[in-house]
Amino acid sequence: MTIQSINPFTNIKIKPNTANITANSQQNIAKKVNTNNKNTAAIIGGVAALAILGTGALVAIKRHKVPNEIKTALNSLKETNEAANALAQSAKKQADEVTEYAQKLFNEVSDLFKKGDEIDDNGNTLRAIKRLGPQKIMEEYTQDGKIFRKSSFLCGKLYEVQEGVEEFSDGSVKIAKRVYFTNDQIGNYEEGIEKFSNGVTKTAKEILFDDLGEFYSYAEGKEELPNEVTKTARSLSLYDGKLSCYKEGIETKPEAPWEIAKMAKCLIICDCKHLSYDENCQAIADSTLKATKSLLVKDRKPVLYQEGAELINGKVQSVAKEYQMTEDGWKKTNPDLKDGELKGKRVT
Repeated sequence: MTIQSINPFTNIKIKPNTANITANSQQNIAKKVNTNNKNTAAIIGGVAALAILGTGALVAIKRHKVPNEIKTALNSLKETNEAANALAQSAKKQADEVTEYAQKLFNEVSDLFKKGDEIDDNGNTLRAIKRLGPQKIMEEYTQDGKIFRKSSFLCGKLYEVQEGVEEFSDGSVKIAKRVYFTNDQIGNYEEGIEKFSNGVTKTAKEILFDDLGEFYSYAEGKEELPNEVTKTARSLSLYDGKLSCYKEGIETKPEAPWEIAKMAKCLIICDCKHLSYDENCQAIADSTLKATKSLLVKDRKPVLYQEGAELINGKVQSVAKEYQMTEDGWKKTNPDLKDGELKGKRVT
């Protein structure tokens, strides 16, 4: 958060894109399955390249005395990087599996929709298609009359499927899986959805795909509250097929600057060599951001550590404590702040 060229409060909006449904061939989905599988190694390689504190950097650090607070921050950074690495690999594997699952689901549901309603020999409705405004909703039922899958079509094109649907007498709903399609291929995937009668919605995991069907974002442990506050246990995003951002303990509010109000941890990676790491970030009124701890790494070497940094519109206003890495090791600085810019000696 304290690196002015990078904004850790950047937030990828997680909203399904159901517009502009066209008649593109379903073959795009099959091609994308093969492409995603081939790209797995590239994405994991990008994550593994984050050997942030390489051998050379460690030797340089050991040569000089490292303040305890920086040791603690470096350990936290290492643990967070390992967590991001593991989650990225897991998320990529899940994304590949979801892509294959979505292809089969699209084909199956589209074929059933073409067949129309179905009633068994005992008069039980197994499949019913209803019109709801410009949409058509296809509901599928078990033999005892309980709905288990609901699919939505627009202009004859499938754009949403809910599987494992359970509806309860108090108005709450459970959905095992929900898939959104755009241009006949997967757009968003959600799993473990619970909608409670008090207005709270929980989602165990969410995987987002771009317009080409490429996986680019993953989140888990989401909780949407009636006051429009959303809490997320952790999330990550990719840029150009490589891990670019990892966050923990996220809280978003629509009125908060950059939408994100709080983050327990934020790791931003650029070119697998430069990164910023922040703890206990908070956005408050007037576009003011605060972070308890911040660490900047350049060329896989830690160069700047700050505590209690405060920014307004991306410019540093105050820093409680700051250390810079010099040729003689870590040196505590007393930066001269003027007009929102650091005027003292500072690594850029």
